[in-house]
This record gives sequence, C-alpha cells and structure tokens, in this order.
Amino acid sequence: MGDTALNVPVKVRTHELQQVKTMIPNVADDLEQADLDEAAEEVQRIFDTHIEGIDAHYPEGPEFAAYLSMPVEDWRLTIRYLNRARRTDGKLRAQWLQSKLVDRVEDRLEELEGDDE
Repeated sequence: MGDTALNVPVKVRTHELQQVKTMIPNVADDLEQADLDEAAEEVQRIFDTHIEGIDAHYPEGPEFAAYLSMPVEDWRLTIRYLNRARRTDGKLRAQWLQSKLVDRVEDRLEELEGDDE
C-alpha cells in the first residue's frame, strides 16, 4: 500500500459517515470491556483524530457527504477493527461498510500512486 504516512482522503456518503461515527466508538467500548485497553486507545485515537470532527458538507454535490482522510496505517486499523463492529453493530452493516471502505481506499491509493508516476 505504499507510504504509510501518506494521508489518504476517501469520499464517504452521508449514511457511511454516520455509520463510521457510530461503529468506531462502539468498537472502542467493546475492546475496553474485553480488557484490550491498548487496542481501545488506538481506536479512540483514530476516532478523535480523523473521524469525530467531520461533518457532511457535500464537497462534490449530493452523492458524497465528506472526505475521511487519514494515514494508510490508520485506514488499515479502522478497516480491521470494523470486523469487531460486526459484534456490536450488526454483521451485515459492518461488513458492507468495511467492503466499501476497502474498495475506496484501494482506488484512492491507486490514483495517488498514479499521480506520482
């Protein structure tokens, strides 16, 4: 996935933004309850740094609500921890969101790497 320090902006729709804002804190709480404090802190850091303050502002029209932007490593962790959201927020919603984000992050990385050539 290239440079892990590179900030990767990814378009999200209104409902996806709302789901991320709901699922990620639930994952952090679930990890904390399972005494996985380091992982809970990591998830909470990602939420606080990259997700919490993002509001829908429709930068490119009504289809996409906002950009979520974070380094590649934080995208990896977010996507990985969405597996945990399957336990807290419903398997199908979390799985669907996870697959959408994976596709968009991969597409965006390809675009960014193509710009470097």
